[in-house]
Amino acid sequence: MPQLIALHDKATIRTYAMHNPLLYIYEIGDLDEFFWPHTVWYGWLEAGQITQLALVYMPGDLPVLLSHANPTRDDHAAFLQALAVVLPRTFYAHVDAHAVAALADHYQAHHHGHYFKMGLADGHAAVAAADQRATLLSPADIPALERLYAAAYPGNWFDPRMLQTGFYAGIREGAGIVATAGIHVVSTSEGVAALGNVTTLPSLRGQGYGRSVCAHLLGQLQAAGIRHIGLNVSAHNAAAQALYTNLGFTKVAEYHEYTFRSLLDVGNHTP
Repeated sequence: MPQLIALHDKATIRTYAMHNPLLYIYEIGDLDEFFWPHTVWYGWLEAGQITQLALVYMPGDLPVLLSHANPTRDDHAAFLQALAVVLPRTFYAHVDAHAVAALADHYQAHHHGHYFKMGLADGHAAVAAADQRATLLSPADIPALERLYAAAYPGNWFDPRMLQTGFYAGIREGAGIVATAGIHVVSTSEGVAALGNVTTLPSLRGQGYGRSVCAHLLGQLQAAGIRHIGLNVSAHNAAAQALYTNLGFTKVAEYHEYTFRSLLDVGNHTP
């Protein structure tokens, strides 16, 4: 009979996740000391082996649950049902579609979209796309980046701490930044990275800026020895999917994003 357990050993988590590194790219990246202090981990233990994995990442006020089904098993829903007793009252989640039914006895779900996970299969395509317009950014660029996001990508998941990793690319024009490609997670020690917060000023879209910043960042990651590179993209954003496919990415899996709120709070109308 499987048992829900808390996980504290990086080696145990790594061994499980590296069986499918592009599916669990965020989880592997969060083993890095830069991210590890913000994480809580759970596993489904059966016959001494971890068969399902869940990460609760706590970057700020709203925890984020990451739990993707082990593609060789059919008990992920049972794992989520067991997990419900230890999850926060409210959290954001990257999970498979069956999570809503699995957590329905405890949580109300609000859907935020259908997404694809993609992984870099052909790094040569990205290298060929590189040009001289893009450069790496630094923490000094945070104000300019925030202005770009306000104009081109409001409501994104930008975390200024990501500039400290040294893996954030942009194109400058005048005093501003007009295009950028960053990371959500990166670990040179684990050899993984996930691209994120990619955007271009609306007036400049369709001119290759996004391709340039992504290609530059991918080249920097590969030069640093990153072996596994992934990203998440909306299932409805055909233009972004085409860009990433052109850079050498292929579809790995699909998932959904939700906000889950405890039925205790919903029933009491707690704000």
